[in-house]
Amino acid sequence: MVTLDKAAMYAGETVTAHHFDGMSDPDADGLTFTVQPAQQPFSGGNDGTFYLVNSDFPFPDPKPETLTLWELTNPLDDPSLECFTLDVDPYVYPLSARQPVSNSLIDTLGTRLMNADFNDGSLWTAHSTAIPGEGRRPVAGVRWYEIDVDSRSVVQSGTYGTPERSTFMPTIGSDGDSTVIAHNVSGPETYPRMDVGGRTADHTQGELEDNVVVEEGKSKYDALAGPGERWGDYNGVSVDPVSGKFWTVSQYSPDIDIPVEHPERDPYATRIAEVSFEDEKEGGGGGRGRDAGRGR
Repeated sequence: MVTLDKAAMYAGETVTAHHFDGMSDPDADGLTFTVQPAQQPFSGGNDGTFYLVNSDFPFPDPKPETLTLWELTNPLDDPSLECFTLDVDPYVYPLSARQPVSNSLIDTLGTRLMNADFNDGSLWTAHSTAIPGEGRRPVAGVRWYEIDVDSRSVVQSGTYGTPERSTFMPTIGSDGDSTVIAHNVSGPETYPRMDVGGRTADHTQGELEDNVVVEEGKSKYDALAGPGERWGDYNGVSVDPVSGKFWTVSQYSPDIDIPVEHPERDPYATRIAEVSFEDEKEGGGGGRGRDAGRGR
């Protein structure tokens, strides 16, 4: 990891970089893997505490029960980095996702964290994990967490998914009042699509409140001449600083089917959606998505 003075960089000044290498949590169940720095739009600065978090690559333990919280202080002048091991429910490396009319599987990217978001003392993050599927084959589901950085503990977490299809590659954002997760879904009867789930702060602990399909998949995704399809890390969630609503972006498989032997690769597409928890139905607030554009 490296810390840099952004203001000095923008001004074209000489910048001294502070490096941390060999980052490893000695008390974790597995290997320290894909350490994610938290987005901290409302905290941090030059001398605050910055947070990072990682899940474990499941080796040697195939069912790790730990996350690692990292705290970086005084990042520009005299940076100091500490790690703290957090106990969580076990998680398992998920299998690749199936899709209709294709023997090629969609890579669910394992148990790595895709992002982290910090707001008002809470650090939010999520990853995929194996959950029971139909028959004997497990599918991927989403595991999400709220971490209290003061107590360095998980205050709530939940696992979301269904046995008939895989739910994977979650990216999470929160403003304290609402939490939103953009993720993908694929299965034997479901082309790779974009979904958004979420919850409000007063909802039942450990549960998502609502889920909407933002963009249905339109065809199978066969970009490579092999048994697995790399589904890239192209999901995102961000809070609009003016409206307070959430902007999400994710992939889906469009109505384009290019044979694998063709020089041009079968494409994915992206959809951007604005999401809020407005009280639009009697008895409670539900998620609402609005299309905002797409591209390949």
